[in-house]
Amino acid sequence: MKDVIPRGSMTALVTPFKRDGIDERAFGDFVAWQVRKGTDGLVPCGVAGEGSTLTEAERDRLIRIAVEAASRRPVIAATGSNSTEKTIARTRDARLAGADAVLVVTPYYNRPSQEGLFQHFAALAAAVDIPILLENAPDRTGVSLTEATLERLRRIPSIVGIVASASGGTAPALRPDASRPDFACLAGRDELAVQHHALGGSGAVSAIANLLPGVSAAIQEACRQHDLALASALHRQILPLLVLLDREPEPVAIKYAVSCLRPGFNPAPRLPLAPPAEASMRAIEAAVAHLVDTPEGFAEMILHGDRPGSSGTERARLS
Repeated sequence: MKDVIPRGSMTALVTPFKRDGIDERAFGDFVAWQVRKGTDGLVPCGVAGEGSTLTEAERDRLIRIAVEAASRRPVIAATGSNSTEKTIARTRDARLAGADAVLVVTPYYNRPSQEGLFQHFAALAAAVDIPILLENAPDRTGVSLTEATLERLRRIPSIVGIVASASGGTAPALRPDASRPDFACLAGRDELAVQHHALGGSGAVSAIANLLPGVSAAIQEACRQHDLALASALHRQILPLLVLLDREPEPVAIKYAVSCLRPGFNPAPRLPLAPPAEASMRAIEAAVAHLVDTPEGFAEMILHGDRPGSSGTERARLS
């Protein structure tokens, strides 16, 4: 099993579509751009990637394209579903496609008990030899891992971390565990990225990194260096944009924002998601233009992915 400990800013990749499927060339170019701008990792096929509307063949292609373009960044494929059998099958496929790890959300719609949640993840860990990141997203799934259940899951060696995507806070991700000091605790919501790190987190799975990979990486690097003043200052610069993007269902607004910065990138979502409202589109266009026009240092990070105090060293994807 690969030794993957997710850290820093991991981009929750959006998926560009064509009329007859995914736009493979646009996606490959987008991943390569993300790498050039300094992202720490790549997360295809999740909520931001409209994973629930992808076919299994499309999932496989997206993961393979991401792996090919990743340039030694870790690729963490989202493979969760509300069926344990399907989750295992998707995870096996992701491993064969070259993913370094998988991100697995708690089962949705069928609302399992805490024992059911434990058995679901334990069965996955027993079936597939790959590092597993849990995703706790009760706003979307209707269930939440308790601290007691997470404590049991932490004892499974291949479960290497958790992404906390609850809007109300970061618990239960941050309870210390001396026996698993490398257990990764990542924020799953951009508005909580700095707060999460201040409470003991180690990074973020970031939607805003689709648009601002360099800035998101700079925020996480500042947190890693314990420079919360710099991290907070950078975060305040993008907070109005985060509020604006939250007006539309994820990832409708962030896809449109990416298209404003990258002409030719098709922002159209798949049904049942609809394009953003006209007022939202105009507001997003203005916000992106304002960010590009901000003072030189911040604009440089937006356009070139530079990180304050960073050596630019890539974190190797271990095999």
